[in-house]
Order: sequence, then structure tokens, then C-alpha cells
Amino acid sequence: MGPTIDKGLTDTHFLLKSGARLSFGLTLRSETRQHSSIVAYRFDYRTENTVHRFDLNKDRNQNPLKEPRGHFHAGSDNNRVPTPSLAPIEILDILFFAIEPEYKN
Repeated sequence: MGPTIDKGLTDTHFLLKSGARLSFGLTLRSETRQHSSIVAYRFDYRTENTVHRFDLNKDRNQNPLKEPRGHFHAGSDNNRVPTPSLAPIEILDILFFAIEPEYKN
């Protein structure tokens, strides 16, 4: 849903009440007819001033200290914090209930 690389607002973004926009994508591999596994994902949450993005790259980077396979961009495209592989529902939980200000008390 939405662009893979966010270069500005499009009609395909998921828009939140706070004014933030969310785009995301999942790459799955079919293991059996009833089971698949996550190969890669990107969840990109942006406001006017900041970006929060969860990435799981398909392949390891040649420099994993600079670009870990699983990482979180904390406030900027340039900041990368290593993360374990998260389930999509875990990422949405973090985005909607920890980061998204509209849902905070």
C-alpha cells in the first residue's frame, strides 16, 4: 500500500488523523499452500518533519554495521537502529500506539 520509497504524498498513502502518512509493503515466499514466510518489508510513517521506518531487507548488506538487514529509521532516513525481524502486526502496534500522536492519551 502506497509507494515503496516515499517521495511525497500520493493518493495511495494511508492518511492518519494526525496528518501523518503511512505506506508499507511486504514480500512473502510461499512455503506450502497453507504457509508463507516474510522475506522483506518496509513500513514508512512520515509527518511533515520526521520519518519512522521499519525495514527488513531481502538480503544482507555488504556492510551490516552500516545497514543491518532489519532496522528502524528513527526520526530520519539517515538513522538506522538494528531491530530483530518483527511481525507486521508488531510494527503496526508500535506505529499506531507508540508513535502516532492521535492515539496517545
